[in-house]
Amino acid sequence: SFRPLGEKPLSDMAKLLKNSETALLHAASAPNGTATLLSLAASLEISAHTLGIVSMLNAAAAKSDAGLDMATAISAVLQLGDSEQLQFAPAQTATLAGHLRDIMVELQQPRLAIAPLQAAVCKVAGARPLITPMHAMLFQCCLLANNPAAAVPVLERDAHDVDPALTGMTIRDFLLWRYYGGLINIARKRYAEAAEMLLAALTAPSMVTNAIVVAAWKKWALLGLLREGAVPQLPKWTSPAVSRTAKQEGGAYQDLATAYAGKSATVMSETVAKHRAVFAEDENLGLVKLVVEAQTKRNVLRLTQTYITLSLADIASNVGLPTAEAAELAILRMVDAGEVFAEMDGSKGMVRFLEDPQQFRSAATVARLDAHIAAATALGERVAATCAEVSKSKKYLGRLYHRTDLQRYGGGGVPGEEDDEIGPLMPPEPSPPGFMLYQA
Repeated sequence: SFRPLGEKPLSDMAKLLKNSETALLHAASAPNGTATLLSLAASLEISAHTLGIVSMLNAAAAKSDAGLDMATAISAVLQLGDSEQLQFAPAQTATLAGHLRDIMVELQQPRLAIAPLQAAVCKVAGARPLITPMHAMLFQCCLLANNPAAAVPVLERDAHDVDPALTGMTIRDFLLWRYYGGLINIARKRYAEAAEMLLAALTAPSMVTNAIVVAAWKKWALLGLLREGAVPQLPKWTSPAVSRTAKQEGGAYQDLATAYAGKSATVMSETVAKHRAVFAEDENLGLVKLVVEAQTKRNVLRLTQTYITLSLADIASNVGLPTAEAAELAILRMVDAGEVFAEMDGSKGMVRFLEDPQQFRSAATVARLDAHIAAATALGERVAATCAEVSKSKKYLGRLYHRTDLQRYGGGGVPGEEDDEIGPLMPPEPSPPGFMLYQA
């Protein structure tokens, strides 16, 4: 039996539940065991017996083909459960949230998991800047439900601590958080933030690579073409395994980058057609179409550096558009987006390129600059605090001394840091079916 929290300390309750795991699994395996556990959980007050209900539901979900009744019970405990008890068992809470995510994805109702997962994130993290396994689950369900806006409050919250003892996080959870967070930002057309999220997944310390990182690199490469006109170089602190895998798995994307650099719309179209099946399999056709459009825009911008006045026919010829009307439409879209400044004489078919009228002297510009400076200062303080904390870590100091001894007496460094082999690819969570990034 489970006593209310006030009658039994959390540590004692957690120990009791840990010792009862086998009994709960055995009970769930019995005839009608799942229904019995669900009935028992429903008879308890959620706020007083949150830990016990979490343990019972985890056992029931692990031993049965869970359905809507199970999902309803899990949603209730995630939304109404006691925050202190959920924080005391972050790994068990994450497991339960994972069951909810799996059930709703299987039932093709991911939108019903969004509110419970939002509540779980808030309850486990509290006021602390924690990243939890539920972050990635929430982002995935938002993508599957075609509702990326529901993830924005959690995505934009200042959170950076992934302490497994407080969150139950694993490296897979971290990679999925960054990967799905990148997809959310792509859907919002926040390409700089998306690239930053994906790069964090690519540069996470690792000895082997996996399919999550491979998928992240492909989208990161496309974002580089979209924003900068080239695939950026991975930072020098990136794992050699990731760098090698990017070369092995990214042939189609390297060909696309070469075609982009060639400035020819015809070659670009041929390259896209050649690798269309690969891009479609990776669910990157939407981003590829944006890259093709970006090449046209970049070619137009090159003309503004050479000419002041140019005909629409000449623009179409230079950038590879089929007609003057297509060139006119492309320039109008760029003017509307603030990407180029121009005046157009439709009767004569001429375009006159202008200078940027923005002088960056407004109060809004000053406020934006102040906000960036404050953010940079806060980040510097956070990095300094982290460095001070790491410098006191016995594990870090032991590894540092071990490396120094190896370099002094021979051995070349810590085993596994160089020449690490690429291990088997680990498949990521199911990608959002039919999620067209260019339509988001």
